[in-house]
Amino acid sequence: LTGLENRMVDVEGRLTGVEERVTGVEERVTGVEERLTGIELTLENRTNRNIQFLAENHITLIEKLNASIELQKSVMYMM
Repeated sequence: LTGLENRMVDVEGRLTGVEERVTGVEERVTGVEERLTGIELTLENRTNRNIQFLAENHITLIEKLNASIELQKSVMYMM
C-alpha cells in the first residue's frame, strides 16, 4: 500500500506541475490576445485611415496632372 501511496503522491506532484504550466500558457495566450487586439485597433484606426488619405490625395494629384497636361496641349496647339 505504501508503494501505491508513493505513486499517487508522484502523480499528484506531476499533475500540479502540469496545472502550473497550463496556467502559465493561459497567461501568455491572454497577453498575446491583448497585443493582437492592440495591433488590430492600430490597423483600423491609424493605418487604414492613412492609406485612405494617401489614396484620396493621389487621385487629386492625378487630376491636377491631367489638367496640366491638357493645358499644355492647348498651349502647344496655339503655337
